[in-house]
Amino acid sequence: MENQIFPRPAVAGVLKKGFIEARLHMDNPDTAVRAKSEQVRKRYGGGFATPTFVIVDPKTGKMLQRHEGWIPKEETFLNFLGGRQ
Repeated sequence: MENQIFPRPAVAGVLKKGFIEARLHMDNPDTAVRAKSEQVRKRYGGGFATPTFVIVDPKTGKMLQRHEGWIPKEETFLNFLGGRQ
């Protein structure tokens, strides 16, 4: 996704305009980072496949959408993000 979908102009434009990226690395050697990642993971639905994409309302913290697994097509990922801009 990082090399194949995210850099495409349509996807990159939507991501830059309306999203803030955050990543959870559950294998981080720092136990404090792993503990915080675990709290976030539990808050947004528990067991995550890799990758898992979650869209969260920044004002309320409410999860708006979630997708587990790779999304191989640009159009499908744009639809997940809420359409084109």
